[in-house]
Amino acid sequence: MIMILIISTDFLEVSTETVIDWIEAKGHSWKRVNGESFQSIEFINLDTSPTDLLPEKVSVCWVRRLHSFRHPCFNTPSPSTNQHLKSEAVKLIYYFINEIKLQNIHVLWPPGTVNKLNVLATAKRLGIKIPATAIVSSKEALKQFIKNFGPAICKPISESDTLTIDGKPHAIYTQEVDVDLAGETFFPTLVQNKVDKEFEIRVFYLDGEMYSMAIFSQQHKATSLDYRNYQHEKPNRWVPFRLPEGISQQIQKLMEALGLVMGSIDLIRSTEKEYVFLEVNPSGQFEMVSLPCNYHLEEKIANYLIRKKNKNGE
Repeated sequence: MIMILIISTDFLEVSTETVIDWIEAKGHSWKRVNGESFQSIEFINLDTSPTDLLPEKVSVCWVRRLHSFRHPCFNTPSPSTNQHLKSEAVKLIYYFINEIKLQNIHVLWPPGTVNKLNVLATAKRLGIKIPATAIVSSKEALKQFIKNFGPAICKPISESDTLTIDGKPHAIYTQEVDVDLAGETFFPTLVQNKVDKEFEIRVFYLDGEMYSMAIFSQQHKATSLDYRNYQHEKPNRWVPFRLPEGISQQIQKLMEALGLVMGSIDLIRSTEKEYVFLEVNPSGQFEMVSLPCNYHLEEKIANYLIRKKNKNGE
């Protein structure tokens, strides 16, 4: 029997499970392998094909949010040892995935070269409006940036992760820059001019189709810079939104240039009625757009995987 292979994590991945429910409801077979379980797979030698380790034939593989997987081995007293072990595990999984791609199996997995700075540079080359952006590592350079472009915000260059300090999790959010708190020199940091927002837009992109949601994050001070700083007692309004045709065409060109079939895109609608591109996350959550807007994205992803399964299984 031909099946759909899903490589994911068992850590906070309810949306993946919902896609699996749809695949099963439509009568198709699947197998899920979590990153946490890869340490139990034996590769006798490099002549062994990873597909030989699977009980059935695979025609399509969906790789989902490997960067967030957890494993008990990562809980040693040494943070550097934990990071090394995670890097080892990730490289093992990447080997597995790359070998699968060589077996003429369709793999839904973002290219490894996609990162925030590459995406911003590509968007700018395509004529998409982005905030003024720079990497600075000194107070003097930061002052000059603010002099040229006005108030600035800072954000991670990499994908945001949760830091554990004294046993407590701490999320990294976009913050407005306070020059007085900056040292004379510091680690290279991504800064952008602060765009005055009317509202934010989250777009889920799947194989040329776009599903958009407006987020009225300006209603609360806590979410005005980063809507992820959720206010559960008085949440923001999230409503379906139709992108202007020109903006949709720009996003289409960007995703094609990046080689992405799937991803979550963040935009700002400024107080000057301009659409400003912020970033694309190839593994971004889609449930947050699907549920408030009744887009049924989990079923649409399942349908995409089934189409690829049927095509590759011919």
